[in-house]
Amino acid sequence: NRLESLQQAFLENNNKPFSKRSVIMFRDFSQLPPVLDLLMYTKVLRDSLSNNGLAAYILFKEVYKLDVVQRQFRNSQEQQDFRFLLLRLRDRESTLADWRTLTT
Repeated sequence: NRLESLQQAFLENNNKPFSKRSVIMFRDFSQLPPVLDLLMYTKVLRDSLSNNGLAAYILFKEVYKLDVVQRQFRNSQEQQDFRFLLLRLRDRESTLADWRTLTT
């Protein structure tokens, strides 16, 4: 499994959270909250897996918020069209034209 593969790749620190490696997390603001569960960072004790997730989450000390889209920041018509295509894709509202654009 993937976790075991990662543990083997970083044997020297595999007993430490994230094997002492940098971790980058992303969020999609259109994502729905958990179904029949609490948010990951809720400080309510639950089952051991959720509690381990909370313990790992608390280890994060630095946060860098990126709020400017860099790859599609120009205002050419082509860039604007692609930016809107990505938004539709994220919202599951893709069109046949979007599919054609992405497959060419």
